[in-house]
Amino acid sequence: MNTKTKFDLIDKAAEYGVVPALTPQDAYELLNSMPNAMLIDVRTKAELDWVGKPVLNNNQYMHIEWLFYPGSAQNPDFLKILNTIPKNTPLVFLCRSGIRSKMAVREALDNGFEVAIDILGGFEGQRNNKGHRKNIDGWCHFGLPWSGA
Repeated sequence: MNTKTKFDLIDKAAEYGVVPALTPQDAYELLNSMPNAMLIDVRTKAELDWVGKPVLNNNQYMHIEWLFYPGSAQNPDFLKILNTIPKNTPLVFLCRSGIRSKMAVREALDNGFEVAIDILGGFEGQRNNKGHRKNIDGWCHFGLPWSGA
């Protein structure tokens, strides 16, 4: 781990823009430096089954679907489930490419969570010129621990 502290990383996320965000590497470093922080994976259950998921301590990982598959219906219980976590728990949100997670960060911040951060590029990242993911950015591209397909 380099010399960044957990507070440096939280400040860095806040400076990103309207939605606080960190690179996957910085988000992983934050999770490692803050045992009470949690990664909230907002992808569908199908994405977890077909693609994989980050490997973290069980007490630092929670899966709460933002949308349901198939059909992309909004999860009406998202906030109810999220609210089972103490509001002072630092939350880092992850989706496939960083779109749903941005919406989840806004929802968390709008509902009183003190720290909510998006992971830039998500789990798989953007598509390359051949339409493939995991080659440009995202959790997997940077070699962070994950399991699955």
